[in-house]
Amino acid sequence: TLFRSIEYKVFLTKDQLPDREEILINGPIQETIEIQVYRKYGREYGAVTNPDITYSYHVPKEKAIYVWIATMGVCSVTCGKGIRLVELACFDQSTYELADAVQCVDIPKPHSKQEACDGGPCPPRWKVENVGPCSTTCGGGIAERI
Repeated sequence: TLFRSIEYKVFLTKDQLPDREEILINGPIQETIEIQVYRKYGREYGAVTNPDITYSYHVPKEKAIYVWIATMGVCSVTCGKGIRLVELACFDQSTYELADAVQCVDIPKPHSKQEACDGGPCPPRWKVENVGPCSTTCGGGIAERI
């Protein structure tokens, strides 16, 4: 067992009866511990001697491990071929959440870059081309696209 210290405190009432007891064990604790409570006074002393047992423990937070990860920007077009910016964000691997960039300040940051993106197929549209000569020189006529 790797106890750093065990601290025991007893707090008494003005009648010198136990009011509250505390046990503090500074860890880390590598094995199971068992705490047994024995009543020293009989029931004739009333509720003061009934143990009201509560406990708490603290689990240390794992050390955060920060890295830069790529985040994809929005494609520059809604259809067809475009480009998007690949930016970098600071990421905490212990919580699997994005973190403030200040957390990654000591880690070399790769350069942001651009990459091709595909906005998907574009809807059909009319393509305007050159128009040939009109069938008449005056009045209504017909001209065809070339």
